[in-house]
Amino acid sequence: MTRIILGDAEGALADANKAIELDPNWAQAYSSRSQIRRSLGDNQGALADANKAIELDPNWAQAYNDRSKIRQNLGDNQGALADANKAIELDPKLAQAYSSRSQILLSLGDNQDALADANKAIELDPKLVPAYSSRSQILLSLGDNQGALADANQAIALNPPNMAEAYSTRSSVRLSLGDNQGALADANQAIALNPNFAEAYLLRGIVHHRQGDYPAALSNLNQAISLDEKDGSALFIVGLIKYEMGEREAAINQWQKAVAIDKKNPRIKMVLAVALYDRGDIDRGLATAEEALKLDKGVSDLKYLKEKYFWGEKLLADAQKLLAHPRIQALLSQAE
Repeated sequence: MTRIILGDAEGALADANKAIELDPNWAQAYSSRSQIRRSLGDNQGALADANKAIELDPNWAQAYNDRSKIRQNLGDNQGALADANKAIELDPKLAQAYSSRSQILLSLGDNQDALADANKAIELDPKLVPAYSSRSQILLSLGDNQGALADANQAIALNPPNMAEAYSTRSSVRLSLGDNQGALADANQAIALNPNFAEAYLLRGIVHHRQGDYPAALSNLNQAISLDEKDGSALFIVGLIKYEMGEREAAINQWQKAVAIDKKNPRIKMVLAVALYDRGDIDRGLATAEEALKLDKGVSDLKYLKEKYFWGEKLLADAQKLLAHPRIQALLSQAE
């Protein structure tokens, strides 16, 4: 894996291919190629290699942990969780498996168990950067902003091979803290280290959106989407910008793609509902709004949506019209 640490992923892939050619039954060679393919964004190829590694050595904890990460990338959180659990069952002292499981649990909304796993990972390996990155995001979601920043700083201080991810983590934390300039500096650093890192372009796009620089925001968000077509967050924000620019149909197109990726996200459903209602598609708009509100009635709090997610004035004005409809008012009254 030395080549990949030095940034020569293609060379590392060639080495792994050669190793498999020389010994087709070497589980570690498939595991190495799986990690390389994942770093190159080839999750399906990575999954195939991880499956082969497990087939050859079904009691190798690290192989299950590697497949867990791939499955999470593919959106299969339950499969990822099962693999992380298996890795821990096979090797209760594998810090990386606890770190992986903490990230999965965080994505599933189980913050307390996620925090316990991140703490366990750090206890087992105090230099495990992904565990600090994971705990940083968990603490942020729990409202411990300074703890989140401290962990993000620690991840960078450990000088990991993949510094881009560490800077991206801190960029995300700084963004949540309202430190746009710090978030932008870290996103820039992440991109300088890895020009193909979709998350860093997303973060830079969010900063520019918050600063009202729509052209720069769109440039970065579209780059994030080109690198990761399943980036629902980037699609969501592109839609916000397009709507404020008067391009309602383009916004609807972005939000429909985002909903297809994240079917239970109430914020995406709500903006789509507003746009459909404004277009005159009243029944669909109302039905979509009802779906959103049943998931989270907080999407009716326009002040919060403006402050937290930077909804624009046009979207807010049109949302007020939708929320005033008797069907929506009746639903909100029931929720209370």
